[in-house]
Amino acid sequence: MTTSGGANNGGVIFSYDIPTTTFAIVHDFSFMTGWTPFGTLRQASNGLLYGMAFGGGTGGFGVIFSLDPITNTYTVIHNFNGTDGSAPWAQLIEVNGILYGCTSQGGVNNNKGVIFKYQISNNTYTKLYDFDTPTGASPWGNVMMASDGNLYGCTNSGGLNGMGVIYKFNLTTNAYTVIYNGSFATGGIPYADLIEYSGATPVNEIDKKENVISIFPNPSNGTINIQVNNLQNLLH
Repeated sequence: MTTSGGANNGGVIFSYDIPTTTFAIVHDFSFMTGWTPFGTLRQASNGLLYGMAFGGGTGGFGVIFSLDPITNTYTVIHNFNGTDGSAPWAQLIEVNGILYGCTSQGGVNNNKGVIFKYQISNNTYTKLYDFDTPTGASPWGNVMMASDGNLYGCTNSGGLNGMGVIYKFNLTTNAYTVIYNGSFATGGIPYADLIEYSGATPVNEIDKKENVISIFPNPSNGTINIQVNNLQNLLH
């Protein structure tokens, strides 16, 4: 997506066909149906693409939309209304048919943003949490789900030092926890996303007198090489 340009100067969704090197505009954003997207698209398990536009929609607060890549059908699935969120910067994630995301503004705490979910199967939008200045405000990055089943993310401002926070949100209890307060000494005002690093995984190497098979590197981050030193002995 682009944030500007196109027929209405509100940005476009485009495609690029690699084999034919063909660029095509798939959708021109307009104010009434979503304007100026800053995030990117996410393909969900149903094959549709989902995204958010920063502004526009029925109230001018931004939208969540879907795009059918087969028919290029663009559909607004939620119009933010300010109280339930406004001005999303980030992209969506999908977990088990549910889209999760956050907005940089809106909510009930002086326009500091929200965390939300959207159930694809029944088209239900639910606000999960209202950000607030003392515990983190105005997230510009994405939420991510870690292996412990909790959502994690960063806010751009707020917290003890006014320089943003890293937070955890428990989807079972709806408990929001600040796990790091940004500061000049240790870093603050995050704009980007978190990732979860799983670490290296050791592999039990096959060991024979002839050292027939070697596996390296060990431990591995996911890619390994298998070397057969003596194929004849292996076939025996």
